[in-house]
Order: sequence, then structure tokens, then C-alpha cells
Amino acid sequence: MAVAKRLSDKQVAALKWSGRMSGSGKPVADVHPDGNGLVLSLTPAAKSWILRIFIDGKERRVGLGGYPEVGLKKAREKAEQERVAARSTGQTQADRKRADREAQAQAAAAAERAKVSTFEAAARAWHEAEERRLTTKHAAQLLATLEQHAFPAIGAMELSAIRPAHILDNVLGPMLHRKDPETGEQLPPLVETASRVFQRIGAVFAYANLRELCETNPVPACKREFVSAKKQVAKSRPKEHHPALLLPKAIGAMLRDVASCPSASTRLALQLIAYTAVRSGELRGATWGEFTLDGDEPTWDIPAERMKARRAHVVPLSTQAVATLRELKKLAADNDFVVPGRGGERPVSDMTLSMALRRLGYEDRQSVHGFRSIFSTLMREQSTFRPAAIEAQLAHAVKDQTEAAYSRGQYLEERRKMMQAFADLLDRLRDGAGDNVGEFKKA
Repeated sequence: MAVAKRLSDKQVAALKWSGRMSGSGKPVADVHPDGNGLVLSLTPAAKSWILRIFIDGKERRVGLGGYPEVGLKKAREKAEQERVAARSTGQTQADRKRADREAQAQAAAAAERAKVSTFEAAARAWHEAEERRLTTKHAAQLLATLEQHAFPAIGAMELSAIRPAHILDNVLGPMLHRKDPETGEQLPPLVETASRVFQRIGAVFAYANLRELCETNPVPACKREFVSAKKQVAKSRPKEHHPALLLPKAIGAMLRDVASCPSASTRLALQLIAYTAVRSGELRGATWGEFTLDGDEPTWDIPAERMKARRAHVVPLSTQAVATLRELKKLAADNDFVVPGRGGERPVSDMTLSMALRRLGYEDRQSVHGFRSIFSTLMREQSTFRPAAIEAQLAHAVKDQTEAAYSRGQYLEERRKMMQAFADLLDRLRDGAGDNVGEFKKA
């Protein structure tokens, strides 16, 4: 078998591309062997060293560099190194580089997994990815529910260590069977909030599974028992109602007690709910941009996404409501929330307002929602304002679309008069008018 004649430095330096072209008009590389698989490839652009080597019966080509950067002697040394490595490892230089890159990528992935190995870290990573497609408010709500209900129980746990029982017993159970931490009294279950937290825990684990941060998702195994637990809670709960005082004298006494509430922000929040007859959540989520306090027709424009019926609602404001809002503005300072909660990052909680009434002695007698019942009852019994205007003020759903549009439009001026008359009546009751309130008519 003929042995390829080896190249010399002089030959390598003198070699020029032959100018051969393929049938398609592309340059064809000239190949000059140096022996034992090493060749010098010439193209119009460059001279380069290539080692042809066989691994497991298949030819592999390894680039050793270009000439003159890699001279003949250096090319032969590199070729021999490649042959030795191929015989011992079964890999080419490219294989080794690829393996190194993969190993580095795996190490980086492992380091990233280590950063988000706990439930809280994974949840915050999930939230960061989700918030790009959500409104600021919704994104804040997503994280807030987990911070309040999930992180204290399972936040510090490794994802791989969390079992269905941890979610059911430590997160969801306390939400369905709540107790006052101070008195031990049974509190209403947070059924809807528990459902949302359960859904969000599932989303966090789905996110973690997809990124190989954990191997299993314990949430599906919880579903049947969680649904059963919610049904049991629903059966054991008494029919939900919103207690409210309906006798004028009792309403007046309660308003005087509210006026003595030691927390200024809570007192003003309860007074504003009384003057406006809005739902608790509509006030708690209110921001200052929703209000127009100056001028002859001050209003509160509640956007549709914060209304129960998902329709924008306009609340005409009495002079008393405006005065209350101005006091709240002094307390809120630069905070965007009308009634900020502790720390100022979130609005006041519904429990804060409910507990205030409870501490004033009105448990099972007057709820926050019950202020709407006071408005509805007094307006129907003590005034001649039209029932449709009263319903419009309460933002109750109207099935007929024409009537709904009429309620929002034509009743606004009547509602403005009604809310001023109602606020005046509340002040008279608070000041001791008692049962002698008489009937008042539209101004």
C-alpha cells in the first residue's frame, strides 16, 4: 500500500488554489495529504488543516486551524493529540467541546434550580413570569394571596418535599376552618380565597415541573379531598346573611359608636361606606384617581373590573362623603389607596373593618355589608324616592339592558339628591333624632 508523500514547509507555503469550480459554479477545495489522515485544504479564501479520523467505523473531520497561524509542525502535533485522545476517549475535539458546553449548561441549570428549590422562590419566579401579561392590580393580588396563606406554611419547604397533606392540612385547612387568633372564635371560612390559592399553588408547581425544578406535582392528588372539604364546609355553615340594624334609634346609637372608633382611618372608612352604600370591596380597593371632589357634582367613578356585576358604577357624593374623603386624604398622604392597610402597600382588609364593628359590640347585629341594608330600608320606608333609583344606587344587576342604561343615566340626578338626603338623615340619627325622623321627600 502506497504511503502518502508528506508535505514540506516550503511546499505548504507555495501551494495555491487550483481554481477548480463545480458544475454549479462554486469553488472546489484542493486537498493535499500529509499522511495519517492530516490534509491541507485550499480554497480561494484560506488554507486550513483538517484531520480525517475514524471513530467506531465512521469518518469524522476535525478542524485543526488555519495556515499560517498553525504551521506544518504544529498541525502534525495537534493531529497526533487528536488521534491519541480519540483512541482513549472515543471522542473528537468537537465532541469534547460539545460535551463541555452541555456540562456547563447542566451545571448552570442545576445552580438555577438550587436558587428556586423552595416553594416561595419558585412562586416568586412564576409570578415574575406571569406579571408581564397581567394588570398591576391582578399581579399584586396573585402574589398577595400566596404571601398571606401559602408562604407561612410551605414557603420555606423544598418543592420535592411538599406532599398533598402539607397543602391540604397546612394551607387550605386553616382557610376553611378559621379562628380568631385572639379569642379562638370561629370565623367565616375563606372558601373562594382557598380555591384561588389552590389554583395558584397548582400553577407554581406546573411552572416548576416544566423547568425541571421538581419531578412531581402534589396538587392533582389534593383535588378530590379539597372539593369534598369545601362541600362539608358549605353544609355546616348557616345560611349567609349580613346583619344590619334597621330601627332608626339603634342606627343612631351605632353611628355614634362608630364616631368613637379609636382608629381614624377605620372610623372614616366605615362612615364613608355608610354615606355611599357601596360594597366593602369597592371602598377597600378605591384609589384617589376614581374621585372628583371639586365642583358642584362630586362623584366617585368605580371601574367595571372592581364591581360585582362588572359594570362601571357612578356614585354621587354628598357633602358629608366629600368631607370624609378629604379627611382620609390627609391620612393617606401620598398613598394611592383611599384607605391603605398596615404598611401602605395594600388596601385595608375587610377583616379590619369587620373587627372594628365587633369590638364596638355589634357582632351579629351590624356587618359592614349591612350598611347597604340600612340605606335600602330607610330609603324605602322613609322617603318617596323611586325604588328603581334606589336599586341603581346599590348597583344591583338589572336584567333588562334598556332599563340598565336608564338606571345609570336618567337616575343619576335623582340619586344625587337622594344621597344628600340620606346623608342628612344619618347625621340626624347620629345626633339623637331617634324615632322622630319623620318622612322626607325628594328635594
